[in-house]
Amino acid sequence: MCYRKRISIGIYIATQVVFHACCVCVMAQQKVHIPKNTIHFAPLNVFDIVNPSLQMGYERMVSKKLALQAEAGYILHHSIPNIVIDLATGENIKDCPYTNKGYKLRTEAKYFIMLRRKTGFYTSVEAFYLENKSGVRESFRISDPAFPYPDPPPPGANAYDDFFYNQKEKYGMNMKFGFKLFPKTSGFVLESYIGLGLAFRKNRHTDRENIHDKLLYGSFLFDRAEGNKWIFNFPFNIKIGHRF
Repeated sequence: MCYRKRISIGIYIATQVVFHACCVCVMAQQKVHIPKNTIHFAPLNVFDIVNPSLQMGYERMVSKKLALQAEAGYILHHSIPNIVIDLATGENIKDCPYTNKGYKLRTEAKYFIMLRRKTGFYTSVEAFYLENKSGVRESFRISDPAFPYPDPPPPGANAYDDFFYNQKEKYGMNMKFGFKLFPKTSGFVLESYIGLGLAFRKNRHTDRENIHDKLLYGSFLFDRAEGNKWIFNFPFNIKIGHRF
């Protein structure tokens, strides 16, 4: 009986070893390959009313946790609101003076706190540069009533509207937290992020009535005041892409 029991125990152990070995082989064969490359597009940037752009990027996983990314954006000549207004009023968009001309560049290093088959969470550091020359209109306070304005304001007025060009440069760094979603059956990628950063902005005005006059109204988000200024940056966006 003892001999038969030892044989039974041996057979049981051998069976378990073979079974688990087979499971390991099957799991190894079923292991999902995680693509290292991603191309993406930021659709919300098209609807930006300040710096509308077509922006695309490329991302490469350089290790299990680290990815590097580069992006470039072409700033659209006209914003979507201007196009919609001209279509609604029957105006020709080519005659619209509110134009843009410029580009965006971004580079980013991402560290994935968690990366699974369907989801990923990351933190990142991003450096960016923006340049845009735009035709805009603002209200200015009259600093010297005796100044010979090319288009004189009405007598007694203390302010006037002026159309001019603002040459803007903006560069800085952001800290971001992001989320990625990977549908199981395709290479589709959905990404969103939010963050905080610091930027240095330079505004240069041309074709002004009087370059010494100051803006009548201040603005937090759309400040076009001439000069150099450090500002906070609040990056947030949604991207769609494809992994391969």
